[in-house]
Amino acid sequence: MIAGEQLDVQERIFRKQIEAYERNSTYMGAREGALGGLQDLMQEFTSLLISASNTSGTSSEEKAAMQGQADSLLDTVDHLSQTYTFNGQRVLESYTTKRIGVVTSGPDNTQYSMKDLASGGKFNLMTGDHETAQSIIDSANSFLSTERAQIGMAMQDNDSKMRVSMTELESVSAEKSRIMDADFGKKPPISCVIRFFSKPRCTRR
Repeated sequence: MIAGEQLDVQERIFRKQIEAYERNSTYMGAREGALGGLQDLMQEFTSLLISASNTSGTSSEEKAAMQGQADSLLDTVDHLSQTYTFNGQRVLESYTTKRIGVVTSGPDNTQYSMKDLASGGKFNLMTGDHETAQSIIDSANSFLSTERAQIGMAMQDNDSKMRVSMTELESVSAEKSRIMDADFGKKPPISCVIRFFSKPRCTRR
């Protein structure tokens, strides 16, 4: 009986571990997917920058329109950073245009980021240095790729640990069933003596 109680405790522990691993897996999957969405926005930004860099045959009005699209993409990044949540937790809280794509430029090694590609920024699509703008986008892409790779490795480790806990749970549950079956087999049979005009009297042999 004591062994069965101990197995009950182990079974509850493994079930809680598995639930925690499942929550972690779902959260990391949501975060990895959100970062993939940010990378898609960086690809769109690269396409705009390439078009803006083509000075021949591109009017100032067209460049202004491209800059408007770039501003919209930057706003989207910041909006997602502030609003994208999973189970009430902000998944992209630190991924703002001020904090991704950071590079140093100039003799004083000034730091710039995606924010500086917006209208009025030093590296906007209309008047800014497109080469440095591309290096900022490349830096953002590299950073996001690294983050996604780290999450991928963490998910593999999490899934591996979950499989171990599931195997342990199966083993404990099987042992618990074996003990319960054995205990049931040890119980003495019940013998009932029936007398007329009285209730049956049952005893164990």
